Amino acid sequence: MGATRFVVNYGLQGFDQGTGSFDTVENATSCTLSGLTANSPYDVYVRTLCEGGTASAWSSVVNFTTSRSTGIDDVNAANVSLYPNPASSTVTLKGIEGKATVTVVDMNGRKAGEWTVNEGELTIDVTDMAQGAYFVRIVGEQVNAIRKLIVR
Repeated sequence: MGATRFVVNYGLQGFDQGTGSFDTVENATSCTLSGLTANSPYDVYVRTLCEGGTASAWSSVVNFTTSRSTGIDDVNAANVSLYPNPASSTVTLKGIEGKATVTVVDMNGRKAGEWTVNEGELTIDVTDMAQGAYFVRIVGEQVNAIRKLIVR
């Protein structure tokens, strides 16, 4: 069974991991970060909350920059969906507007793959990926989003 509780630690780029803002995510594969400053670089770390009160190690850092307007939602992050999740053969990203680069990294920050999409959707074959949790980062002209993917 996959993990269902995660802690997200985020702050302006270069912040000391363990400080900054925290958000707990339950039964979801994405979250919306609040209180971000427009046109600013941020770092994000994630870890799994395990049964019995223990937690995994923190992930490698993931970086993003908010848009010039009021935040990441203004660049259509909320429109991007990832399904099925968990996945065992393929996963589809839908709702990508404009040209974008999609990068999949494991919880240790190792790149599992990278693709370019011109608009619309992208189907990724996950059969060669080890079972576990991954981050899917979508960055482009009109989108800046991170989604969590479970491969079974």
